[in-house]
Amino acid sequence: MVYADGNTGIAEVIWNLEGLAFNSPGTVQVSGKLKGLAINTTAAVEVVSGWDLDEIVNEIRSRTVNLSIPLGEGLGNYSQSAYNALLAALDHADELSTGGNMTEEQFNLARNSLAEAEAALSASLNLTQDGVTYNVYRDFENDTTGKQPFGIEATRIQSGGAAQIVEESENTFLRLSTGPTKGYVNMFLPYIGQVFATGDQRVVVEYSARFQKGLQYANAFQPKNQTGAYAMTVAFENAGNDPWIRVAESSVWKNVKPFSYDTWYHFKIIADMDAQTYSVYMGDEVIAENFAFRTEGSTVLTGHVFGIDGFPNGQVDFDNIQVKIASVAEKAEQNAPLGLGHQKVSFITGTVNGTIGIINQRESWRDGYVESDI
Repeated sequence: MVYADGNTGIAEVIWNLEGLAFNSPGTVQVSGKLKGLAINTTAAVEVVSGWDLDEIVNEIRSRTVNLSIPLGEGLGNYSQSAYNALLAALDHADELSTGGNMTEEQFNLARNSLAEAEAALSASLNLTQDGVTYNVYRDFENDTTGKQPFGIEATRIQSGGAAQIVEESENTFLRLSTGPTKGYVNMFLPYIGQVFATGDQRVVVEYSARFQKGLQYANAFQPKNQTGAYAMTVAFENAGNDPWIRVAESSVWKNVKPFSYDTWYHFKIIADMDAQTYSVYMGDEVIAENFAFRTEGSTVLTGHVFGIDGFPNGQVDFDNIQVKIASVAEKAEQNAPLGLGHQKVSFITGTVNGTIGIINQRESWRDGYVESDI
């Protein structure tokens, strides 16, 4: 600002932006007034194309910051190098978006590079170990507490619902919760690859879960078929403080086994896609045997839904989630329990496979047979 006496100074300007458009390249004349003075002023604003690349960068970077991405070489981890490549692509795109002279060709290249880098990170998930390939493997041991898990979609979180990684007694797991009002925290775990089984093959799903008193209902396992319909359902119900595991047989829901609050249980579902039936194990006990699929014609499973759908005062924990295709001959090996909650177990083939402690019980297994001694 130049005063009448020739001196200069600095004054704050109040710009009038009403009715102006900055969504296309060019020059826009902006009018304003010096704050505290009845002096009008104008400025020419050059609008350059950012192609909304900054919004794409912010969206992808928010996922790298706010979601827990387990990195490493082990089973269930994503590649550190793929993660670093994504960060480098983000930094490059960020520089382009703020440079002010990006061309459409540069925008397209940067956008495609970001999409490819994020896809490469997802594809870097290690799902093979000791000759066994999984369609899902998540034990949360290498996850970051306080964050939502990368690779598990939060399809609906509202009204006090929350999903976050929690550590307790040196065990890390996923906790879903709702507040004092009716809340939602619905998750969808997509399966990697085509999950179907024919002949002597079975789809085998395992997970550990713990249900807190006060919650009325939670879905534990609802796989979607090739059309998006639910093929099966396993759930916790606590109507009138009478807790039961409920399993759907065709269109009929059945109470199959009572459970205790605040107790880790290990579940295993074995699905016969040819027969369109499934069996549910709780620990080493069959609690639902050869139940008919909830939706006939379910030939492919794309992932499963779990969570709290419209109930208050909720807390349910999940751990050790895995999905794989196994033959009938392998089912004997599955008799060895994976572990409850904080106990992580690696199975080793051989004459003596291993031991696992469960509460006050010691179990050992040899060649597919389970022996117990108290």
